[in-house]
Amino acid sequence: MPHDQYPQLIASATGSATPVTGRVFTIGASADCKLQLPGRNLPAIAAHLLFKNGAYTVQPLTNDITITVNGVAPDTARLLRHSDRIVIGNETFVFAERKLDADAAAEHAVVTDPGAASHVPLHDLIGVVVALLRDTGEAVFADLVAAVSRLL
Repeated sequence: MPHDQYPQLIASATGSATPVTGRVFTIGASADCKLQLPGRNLPAIAAHLLFKNGAYTVQPLTNDITITVNGVAPDTARLLRHSDRIVIGNETFVFAERKLDADAAAEHAVVTDPGAASHVPLHDLIGVVVALLRDTGEAVFADLVAAVSRLL
């Protein structure tokens, strides 16, 4: 699927667009993050975007850096909508949603290549587990099974 079919995070400072792909999209200073933040003294993983039920949510993973969506610091996962303004530390991004058809959404939501799962960094799994354990919703067990299954 071409990258212009995926949602994007557009850096306000540069206008560069990063496609948001996969069920877990990590943001932080680590070179393993899908969106690496520039600068010093930043957390390895500051937040992640989770694809669930056809939409992305943003989940802060640390209190070491200020994260806001449209000026409000989310305490838990927050649903992202087109044109939402996400500030992570000193970096500002705009979430640009793309319309996906049913087949594209299914491809976007799951790993279709079993070999691709071996490339998922362990910290992605840990981040998902931590976020799911914070979640008090009914779907925690199903989400945890799906996250672990991605790695098998």
